[in-house]
Amino acid sequence: MHRSIRLLAAASVVAAAAVTLTPQADAATSSLQFRTFVADQPGADLPLSQYKLNREYITVKNTSTRSVKVGGYRIRDKANHTFVFPSGYTIRAGSSVRVHTGRGTNTSTDVYWKQGYYVWNNTGDTAYLSTPGGTRLDVCTYYKNSSGRKYC
Repeated sequence: MHRSIRLLAAASVVAAAAVTLTPQADAATSSLQFRTFVADQPGADLPLSQYKLNREYITVKNTSTRSVKVGGYRIRDKANHTFVFPSGYTIRAGSSVRVHTGRGTNTSTDVYWKQGYYVWNNTGDTAYLSTPGGTRLDVCTYYKNSSGRKYC
């Protein structure tokens, strides 16, 4: 009987250690969420212009109460077009950043993928947000609709 109790206690300690040692996403990184996804900007796609490219974007919001350094974090679509946040980039607590498809000057509220053509498919696409190590933080899927946008 005592042996069974000791084995049960040892098993409980091992199980507790396994739970404690299981890697989890940092609380701040799990608070990064997609918000507005504009995959099909209003109007005709052609002729192509930076203005039109930059009207295609996805927003990432930091819902935590502290700033999050996102340098190296990635956003990609189904076809593996990948945007990497610049080294040292930070999203302030409670703030959002729009990731535009085209070119421009990065600020605290807008960053640019620097693509020469549209990334997101007008008929539907999926955005994936992940850490530099590949931990998926959020996913948002856009399906064709009359507004060309989705609120994730």
